[in-house]
Amino acid sequence: MAQAAEGRPWRGPTRPYDLVKEFTIATVVVTLLVVGLAVLLGSPDEKAVTLQGWAKAAPADFAGLAQAQHLSGSQWGMMNETGSFPGQAWLWLYTFWYQISPFNHSGNGDALVWAVMAVLVLAFIFVPFLPGLRSMPHRLGVHRLIWRDWYSRAR
Repeated sequence: MAQAAEGRPWRGPTRPYDLVKEFTIATVVVTLLVVGLAVLLGSPDEKAVTLQGWAKAAPADFAGLAQAQHLSGSQWGMMNETGSFPGQAWLWLYTFWYQISPFNHSGNGDALVWAVMAVLVLAFIFVPFLPGLRSMPHRLGVHRLIWRDWYSRAR
């Protein structure tokens, strides 16, 4: 049964394969494509707009937008909002803790949230080493659900 599941050995024609050669060809092709598209689609006549150039050309506009977006550095903690969002998108789990007690009423909320997140991260890191948790997917049969097509064909 194991031999049938693994398949028969290859008996067709073979040829040598040079991975370095394939990588070199792929790199040259991609480089030529990037340079060609840059030449074709690029515009050397227009200078790029940079933050420094914008801040020098219209300082009031630049500072006003920074203040409106809460980017002036006047806020403390992890909650440096951008626009109408409660913090950076990748900090969603941190911002969640600021919405519930005791974190939203504590003067030491940042330290409390940091401690909770440190415990959660450590728990996630050590899942493979915790005997009860690491065997849960096997005990629940998650692998059979994922590989159900293979198991149905193997019988």
